[in-house]
Amino acid sequence: MEENGISVFFLTTDDEENARKMAEEHQVTVPILYGLDGPAVSKAWGSYYEERRNILHATGFILRPDHSIAVAVYSTGPVGRLTTEDVIRIVAFYKKQAAGK
Repeated sequence: MEENGISVFFLTTDDEENARKMAEEHQVTVPILYGLDGPAVSKAWGSYYEERRNILHATGFILRPDHSIAVAVYSTGPVGRLTTEDVIRIVAFYKKQAAGK
């Protein structure tokens, strides 16, 4: 996605060891920020936090160049998550809008 000027990174409540295992298992090649405080992130961002497993459910953001949120997607299951294609299409849309102004 770098060719489209898009940066991607993951955030997780996992500790470093489990974050590395997950990255290897799923062949994640983007930076991962681990050890997040799940309840604090949930409160600040509106993400769904599951105390029993200490996890934040899938939360995706597309940020504008000024770092404000253009799109926020929250999911508690495998449906409704941002895909690579969605992100590229949304970013292209915003770029086209900006160019037309």
